Amino acid sequence: MLWGTESSLWNALKGGACGAVSAFANAAPYAAIALWEAHRTREEAAGVDWQSRIAPPAELVGVRFGVPGLKHAMDLNGYYGGPPRLPWTILSPAEKLEVQDAFADLKS
Repeated sequence: MLWGTESSLWNALKGGACGAVSAFANAAPYAAIALWEAHRTREEAAGVDWQSRIAPPAELVGVRFGVPGLKHAMDLNGYYGGPPRLPWTILSPAEKLEVQDAFADLKS
């Protein structure tokens, strides 16, 4: 089974999921891999820590700001997110700052 919600990925992996389909990983692949490695090596404390670090920014780009938020997060981390296609619009300066703050400690 593959999981698609980053906010509960750690619990899904512990419950038997074998991987994830993660939009969040496009913006912060190291964080997603670190969570998987914590699961693979059975490091509970590290997994819980990574899950707590991933959940808030994943909520921003997965639910609140959607595609424009994900694309901005990708741009912040050195990947090409680019402008979103219509009907999406780019984030406001305040929204961009919120995404930047959420991804500050998840640089890849």
